[in-house]
Amino acid sequence: MDVVMLSRLQFAAATMFHFLFVPVVLAYQIYAYKLFSVKVTEDDLAHKIMY
Repeated sequence: MDVVMLSRLQFAAATMFHFLFVPVVLAYQIYAYKLFSVKVTEDDLAHKIMY
């Protein structure tokens, strides 16, 4: 492999990593926000288990 091919391979790997990693992190943040923003009542079983 020459330098140009290795550079292209490195660029492709970095591009795919950022193409997949950023949406996954943003989706997790939205999910976590929705999960923790739900109002949990005192008589809820999940609230009793968590606290």
